[in-house]
Parts: sequence; C-alpha cells; structure tokens
Amino acid sequence: MSEERFVWFRPLERLGEEAVDLYTCRRFMISRYDPGSFVDLTLIYYQTSDDRWIECRGDEEIDNAWDGLRIIYMKYYAECNPITVAHKILNNKIYKGKLPEELESYRMYGDSAVYLEWANRTLPGFGAGENGRTRPTWDGRTIFLGTKVCIQFKKSAPSQFKLLDAFTAKRWTHRVDNPFSGAGQLKDTVDSMNEWPDSPIAFRQDGRQASWFPKPPRPNSANSS
Repeated sequence: MSEERFVWFRPLERLGEEAVDLYTCRRFMISRYDPGSFVDLTLIYYQTSDDRWIECRGDEEIDNAWDGLRIIYMKYYAECNPITVAHKILNNKIYKGKLPEELESYRMYGDSAVYLEWANRTLPGFGAGENGRTRPTWDGRTIFLGTKVCIQFKKSAPSQFKLLDAFTAKRWTHRVDNPFSGAGQLKDTVDSMNEWPDSPIAFRQDGRQASWFPKPPRPNSANSS
C-alpha cells in the first residue's frame, strides 16, 4: 500500500482533530476523471472499526507557478454522517445501486430531494457559500440550489458534467478556470447550461473563466399589471 497509513481528521461536532489508522478501515472510492480535463474530483469514504465514517476529499489543481505549470494534489479528511455516504454511493454509477450492509437502512437518501431536505434541516451550514449565499449542490445526476432543482439529467452530458465538477472542486466559488482545452467549448457548454428550463441559476463565460450566479426572482404576475 503506497498511501499514508495514519492521518488526522476533523471529528463531527467536536473541537480539535483525531488520528485514525487507515489500514484498519474499509474504503469506498468515488471518482470522476477525464484525461482531457484539469479537474480530478475524488471522494474516498473510510469506515472505521468503531463504525464511524470519514470523508477524504482530494482535489487536483493546476498551479501556474513562475517556473511553469505544476500539479498540486490536496487531501482533506473529515468525519461525516453515514447518510451522506449512502447518498454519494447510490448516486455513483460504479456501485450500480448497491450499498454496504451497514448503510442499507439509509437507502431512502439516495433520492436527491429526500437527501437535500434532510441536509438543509440537519447539517450546519449546508449549502452556504461565499458571503453566506446559498450555493448549488451537484451529486452527479441532479443539481440543486437549496431545495430547488436546477436540472436532473436523464442522460450523460460530458461537457456540462465537466464544468459542474470544476465548480464542485472549487466549492462553488463564484468563478472557475476553463476546464476545457479551448474557449469555444466553454462557450458552447455555458450556452447549453443556460437553456435549463426554470433553473434558478445561470452561467456566464468571462474570458478564460466561467462564473455562476442566482437568477433574480421573477416578478409576481399577479402584482405586475
């Protein structure tokens, strides 16, 4: 095994950090990677011997340093709720709807609407982004703003998935770098995403970057006459 064995992680609802021996844990990996993209979004979930769940989030980024481009890979470890783990696994095609026996009682949370309702009610700060504004949530199939569905994909849309993964890797900051090889593909992707019917968010190409923003509320037709 080449990865580190002992890591520090942030426990749920407690101060400080704790250490865990990863060699005593079961591991479940979720990853989406496209060789043509600069985005590598990986989630690894570890189940400890005392039935706690730890999320390892790994983000691969391109750093434009003075001596040229460098790949930086960062890992963050934090304890998480098993409901979140069940939701992520059920929404990943690798596992084909299967769950570890220990998570089977949480199968109902594979439904994104059920999970979002629980998360917004239970998890402190869930969905809060920059300046406290609500940020989108993307689970690989459905994208939400709060509990509002922006779009639920019925079939694969690789370019849109790639851009959504780029925003997710950056924790839905206002703006991300172009994950494509050319500006034309970014423009076409942004145009397609702005055609989502009744979506509460919109996207914009800003040169070599893309940005997202919430749409202003529609005027109340009953009061607009």
